[in-house]
Amino acid sequence: MSSQFMSFEPFVTEVRKVLAPRIARLVLIMLAWCVLSSQHVFASDTLSLVYPRPVSAFDRRSEYPLKLLELALQKAGKAYALNPSVAVMNKARVTEELVSGKEINVVWMVTSIEREERLLPIRICIFKGLGGWRISLARKEKLESFAGVRNLDDLRKFRAGQQIDWPDTAILRASGISVETTATYDSLFQMLIRDRFDWFPRNIPEIWAEAEIYADKGVVVEPHFLVRYPSAYYFFVNRKDVSLANTIEEGLEKALKDGSFDKLFLEYHGDVLARANVKNRTIIELPNPFLPPLTPLKRKDLWFDTRMLK
Repeated sequence: MSSQFMSFEPFVTEVRKVLAPRIARLVLIMLAWCVLSSQHVFASDTLSLVYPRPVSAFDRRSEYPLKLLELALQKAGKAYALNPSVAVMNKARVTEELVSGKEINVVWMVTSIEREERLLPIRICIFKGLGGWRISLARKEKLESFAGVRNLDDLRKFRAGQQIDWPDTAILRASGISVETTATYDSLFQMLIRDRFDWFPRNIPEIWAEAEIYADKGVVVEPHFLVRYPSAYYFFVNRKDVSLANTIEEGLEKALKDGSFDKLFLEYHGDVLARANVKNRTIIELPNPFLPPLTPLKRKDLWFDTRMLK
């Protein structure tokens, strides 16, 4: 029996020599396929988000929304890539581009009835309602004239400046306030400097950096009054992109629950809110007839409360 087995040994050896390279090659092919497959899965699971490019090198308004969006995606457990669009866009073009779904797939804007009809909102205000708390830029030599502003009738004596496609323009005009408009953000500062209007209502988080940029032109923060109206600033996506909307909403809700949303909010805005000196300003309340009916005004955790400040 043993001699018969030994007679086959040379044959077995030759077979092994022939098959071994082929088996090794097969193993390598299978390993390569596994690697490529895992890379494909990773790539398909990575969210690629394109947002509107800031309108100028000095425009820092995107910094906080981007940090909050990153926080939401992290809380939702998603791998992501965030990149600006190639072109700079005004708000009107931003809406059209998002509706088409070609160049951008996420934006952050003040909500309106029309925008919620055309786009899909994530109804968690990223600025916790501060978009409706407005203090103003003005020329230094005009500050004394604002000291007597006590009510809406007083404010109507002055001309405001706004970008033509900002929802705030319609809100101010609905209350009988005269508003001078232009198509671009940067030109508003030049119009203010040249006395084309008297006051430039701005978000509290934005105004201090803007005042610093134009301080040498005599632009300052007006210290006497504050205009307040209900407003919400949302992330928006294309109406068909329900999955992305759900991911962002899931992440924001988790960040609200664990406190990281408010922590980031105060990290960016705590100092400027204290600097705004809200308690010592005359507050002029305005209605917002353009606020969508589904705005969750009754959810207290979504809105800024001065008790958040230390």
